[in-house]
Amino acid sequence: MKSLIRSAKLMLCVAALSLLVACGSKVTPANLDKVQNDMTPAQVTAILGKPTEVKTSGFMGLTSTTYLYKKGNTEVTITFVNDKVMAKNGSFEK
Repeated sequence: MKSLIRSAKLMLCVAALSLLVACGSKVTPANLDKVQNDMTPAQVTAILGKPTEVKTSGFMGLTSTTYLYKKGNTEVTITFVNDKVMAKNGSFEK
C-alpha cells in the first residue's frame, strides 16, 4: 500500500512538472522572427501561442486586429489587416 501511494505521488509530480515545462513562453525573439507578413492569425498563434489581449477595429471596409503578448517587461504586438500580418514589433526583457 505504501509503495502504491509513493508511486501515485511520483506520477503526480512528473505530470505537474510536464505541465510547467509545456507552459513555457513561446514569445521569444527567435519565434517573433518566424512571423512573416501575410500570415494568418492562426499561423501566428501556432508560433507565439494565445495572445494576452486582442483589439479589433474597422474603418472603410478594412478590419484591423492587434494581438498583444505581454509578460513582465516583454511586449510583442502583431497587427493584422483583413486577417493578414502587416506589422510586428517586440521588446524583450533582458
